[in-house]
Amino acid sequence: MLSAAMYGKLTLFVSPVAVTTSQMLGSRTGLLPPRYYREALDLEVVTATGETKSVSLPYVAADSIEWRGEGRDLFPGFRLEAERPTFDLYLPEGDTKIIVLDWHRFHAKLVEDIDWLMDFAAANDLLDHDIVFNATRSGGGSLGAYAIQRLSPKPFKTTFGNLRISDVIPEFIAERVEAFQARQDPLDHGGKETIDDGTWLIDWLTSDVQQAYDNGDEYTNNVPFKLAHAPRDSDGVIQPADVHFRGNMVCIMGPNGGSHLDQFYAIVTDNELCPTIGMVTGGYSNTWEWFEEVAFPTTGRPVIGFMWNIGHTISPGGRIVEGDPSPIGEFIPLTHDNFAEYDSILLDRALEILGTN
Repeated sequence: MLSAAMYGKLTLFVSPVAVTTSQMLGSRTGLLPPRYYREALDLEVVTATGETKSVSLPYVAADSIEWRGEGRDLFPGFRLEAERPTFDLYLPEGDTKIIVLDWHRFHAKLVEDIDWLMDFAAANDLLDHDIVFNATRSGGGSLGAYAIQRLSPKPFKTTFGNLRISDVIPEFIAERVEAFQARQDPLDHGGKETIDDGTWLIDWLTSDVQQAYDNGDEYTNNVPFKLAHAPRDSDGVIQPADVHFRGNMVCIMGPNGGSHLDQFYAIVTDNELCPTIGMVTGGYSNTWEWFEEVAFPTTGRPVIGFMWNIGHTISPGGRIVEGDPSPIGEFIPLTHDNFAEYDSILLDRALEILGTN
């Protein structure tokens, strides 16, 4: 049994054991054959005091687990106010004028959730509060610039993107034109890729991209990312929304996620929107993706699927983001010695930067 792991243009065929990450060891998945699993997961762990212990964890249904101890009170001094698909909102328990956004991912409901946040903030006199933006558990998605327009009082230049010209381009264009004509959103984890009705994007695909294909170019021109917020001839500079937070912000980053998180972070860093602490993001951003399946020639049954990167993300400062995530402002690594208090360490440092500690 083989699995494929892909990074950029390089495809590696490796055993399933090699692509199993530490995050997946605690779950039964289709990645490994049943023979790899026993009734329990046996582990040998080292405690914070250096003591070695053996533990045996049975496999149970995820919804039957009652979480206790570490991991729930992530932000001491703040109370959980709302849980949204895109983020959890924490409000201060005291008089501190700071809110915490524990960001899940740039979800399909990002626009809806951000609009809810702005209505809630306006109604509860929160727009002058500072923001701790915690993305240590975040994933990717789309439309991060929509969030930045409302979380920051500063104008900013968005990321740009392009397409690599290959034999898939005609079909790629046709798929998106068909989706546009049917008034359907292109697939991006169920989320919208554009704020407008997609006119800017379709215009670029059927003109500039088609011309680059006809010319035999290697890449298209660089345009504001997916034409989501600005037309193709724009300089990419986006102004804050009419209603936006007016305070300061600190972003807490980490390597758990990448893709659109890399793009969001590139906007934050290249535009110097706020201080950043933690660790760098995953570094696997691209602009567009193309999916293909390899099937058995006799039956047509799929064997494996590939996701190809077919475009570069260009940071506001002009560099290719994939494989080169933005540097962190203040490096605070997760280690064996600090993992139990890591969230508190990051929060304390963010509050110190904002002048409350």
